[in-house]
Amino acid sequence: MQSKPYPTSQSNVGSSSNLGQSMKRSIVKIKEMTQQEFYVKRLSKVQQIFSQKGYNLNLVLSEEELIGILDTIGNEPFDREIAAQLLEQVPVSEDPNHPGERFYVLQDFIDTHIKAEYLLLLQADETESEIQQINSQVAYTREELRAQSQNSVVKGSTNSLYVEIFEAACDDQGYQPDFGSRFSVIVLFDRYKYETDEAVVEESPFFLTFNRDFHLKVKNPQESIKILLRDFHRHSTEPDYKELKCTLTLDRFEDQQLHKDWFYLYDQNNNLTPFKIHATIQWKYERTAIPEGTLETLTELQGKLNENKQSIESSLKALVRPFVKANAALKRGDSNRGLKNTNSGSNAALL
Repeated sequence: MQSKPYPTSQSNVGSSSNLGQSMKRSIVKIKEMTQQEFYVKRLSKVQQIFSQKGYNLNLVLSEEELIGILDTIGNEPFDREIAAQLLEQVPVSEDPNHPGERFYVLQDFIDTHIKAEYLLLLQADETESEIQQINSQVAYTREELRAQSQNSVVKGSTNSLYVEIFEAACDDQGYQPDFGSRFSVIVLFDRYKYETDEAVVEESPFFLTFNRDFHLKVKNPQESIKILLRDFHRHSTEPDYKELKCTLTLDRFEDQQLHKDWFYLYDQNNNLTPFKIHATIQWKYERTAIPEGTLETLTELQGKLNENKQSIESSLKALVRPFVKANAALKRGDSNRGLKNTNSGSNAALL
């Protein structure tokens, strides 16, 4: 039985596609514009709604007054939990005549609301992509387990990873290393740590030689390889120090060829740095051996992702509901009353 790669996220095997069509359209649109373009588009519609209702965006309101306006616009109570989360992010104004009370400028609330919608739409899109990927992996794993159960030889198959670390370097010619500083390269894989001998900085520009190889056993094809560069002085003197690192997935090496390359490192905020590791990586296997429990782990993750998707959808609907209703009323030319009991279900159109 020949090993097969996992399907990519482009695969449509078991794809979850329960997002309302209106939400899908909003996600497609948001991917076509910058956050500023999204803000301007939303603000224009919100200004129209508040203007039609007779509200000035410079109004300074108490929490009760602000939520009351949202209740009025949507013609039903605005979600209080969503309101509390939004108000935590809105700048607070003070009124000398009401010491100790919290007041908010309507414009500040609108700005926060638009940003929250933008971020939720991005999360919805990311979660949907993750669900498609995990659905593909679940389908693939089920098929592999079925085939594996029919082949008793597969459990003893060869499955190993070869990693050789050559050098570390830095593209930034202005970087001046401290001579005498000690560095090592660490490989993390399958919860085990493998480390080269220390190398001492003796020249500028920064360049260190390690020439150390590791032979690792692969138990799970979903494991990631992490390569870290450790500065021993910073590691011992800075409590918050984090090694520069890169993370590589095994599927990158599924062709079983030797991959000799420079791998660039990232900082703790996932920003690309000029530091890089020269290494060779090769994944060799005879057959796909799926460990027991892999399917259970995948289906558990699948369930959590679907729960997360439902939570995001629910938050989005609650967040935009009053403006959806008010906007629909404007489109119908209904400027005298709020929209009643329309589009309150799962297919409510976003602004």
